[in-house]
Amino acid sequence: RAALRLPAQPASAGGHCVPVQLPQPERFMWHKFYSSAARQSFPEKAAKDMLQAATLAAILVEQLDEDLSASLADMPAAMRALLRSRLPACLRLLAGHPGASLALGQALA
Repeated sequence: RAALRLPAQPASAGGHCVPVQLPQPERFMWHKFYSSAARQSFPEKAAKDMLQAATLAAILVEQLDEDLSASLADMPAAMRALLRSRLPACLRLLAGHPGASLALGQALA
């Protein structure tokens, strides 16, 4: 998937030198957001994906001051349209996070 195409730098886990590939957090957030829309036959998984996307958006914007728009630069228009259709559901989850709500809305505008 496009959201996982560019991994972050390798990291270590468990105190040992074990290289792992991690997706960029903002791209992973968009991936979870997209998954929430694409999983139509699994509503419970879609709801979990949406909650994870909203949580990541709040952390990225409010704690890490990330620009969510920059990570959408190479996303296909069809994927953006699908994300826009799910924006109201995500904004409901972000009701207590006005900064993240604003950033998400602006990114998908």
